[in-house]
Amino acid sequence: MVVAVGSNASPAVLSRKFARAGLDPTGLSRRILPVRIEGMTVSHSAHVARGGYIPATPYRSAGGGVDTSAAWLTASELAALDQTEPNYQRMTVNSHSFPLYVASEPLTLSFHIYVSRHGVLGSSPDTPIPFGPQRSVLAWLSDRLGAPWLAGPAADVCDVLGNPTRAASITDQMRTRGLRFPAGVSGHGVPSR
Repeated sequence: MVVAVGSNASPAVLSRKFARAGLDPTGLSRRILPVRIEGMTVSHSAHVARGGYIPATPYRSAGGGVDTSAAWLTASELAALDQTEPNYQRMTVNSHSFPLYVASEPLTLSFHIYVSRHGVLGSSPDTPIPFGPQRSVLAWLSDRLGAPWLAGPAADVCDVLGNPTRAASITDQMRTRGLRFPAGVSGHGVPSR
């Protein structure tokens, strides 16, 4: 089981990723279910993704909880998904550390979740930026990095950040300006590909 906190929560996104890997996504929707995970919430990763946006990542939050989806994947699907997530580490965690519920019923099992290798974006370890629209996170970054152009229309800014040099520069500034903190999600990490 893989619990998603970002775009992988979308059956359409998963289907496209698997089809690109040469896997047949037929029947995938029957293996996806709504879940609630506690002890964790979602923020933005401290990096710019290849598409020029600031993606989501989970982080440990004692009183937090996330309503999302989980998918039962085959070994081939899991390997294909790993290939699409170079900025994330797939962690194996369990429902003892992070309670997991389906329709308010607890599940007792180990599951996978992708955690950003870059950490969580925030002002301090205790104040990650709340997950929200790109315009909000870009405006937040604009203020902290002294880069007014980041507060422009989100689609335009993301187009500019789609340039690998610009993306690397902003990601590096997140680190050097002290805006990156550990996600605090511990478990068994799956070796890098």
